[in-house]
Amino acid sequence: MKPNTHPPSKYILLLISVIFSLPISANAENIQCPPSINVSEKVVTSPENWEGYVVPREHYVDNVMFSSGHPSGLATLVPDKAINKKGKSVSTWLFPGENPDGFWLSCTYHNTNAVLTKRLPKGAKRCRLTLKLTKSGTFLQIESIVCE
Repeated sequence: MKPNTHPPSKYILLLISVIFSLPISANAENIQCPPSINVSEKVVTSPENWEGYVVPREHYVDNVMFSSGHPSGLATLVPDKAINKKGKSVSTWLFPGENPDGFWLSCTYHNTNAVLTKRLPKGAKRCRLTLKLTKSGTFLQIESIVCE
């Protein structure tokens, strides 16, 4: 009988591939970023002979971030896997173990520094973000955020 000559890394890659291909379970939570927000801004200083004012406008969601601990600590996580195909981008984040400060979802909005954030349910192990892309591959809209 020939001994197993496959390097252990091959099995690790296979295991990771299987984990990412598993469907999201029935107890998964579908989370939606609020589609738009209103932000209050003001002109703090203006040069002599100039007058500042603010034009009210809505700001539309343009990105999603996940963090380990409250996002004000700026510990943003990168996806563990990202795939672009057929006009979509699918990114997956894995949350191994417990974090006493929790894992958080943050929604960012176009042309503002304002961010809305929400703590993920305790015990969340992974989240999958699906974006619709334009034909040129740029962001069009968030299709879904599913966490389990």
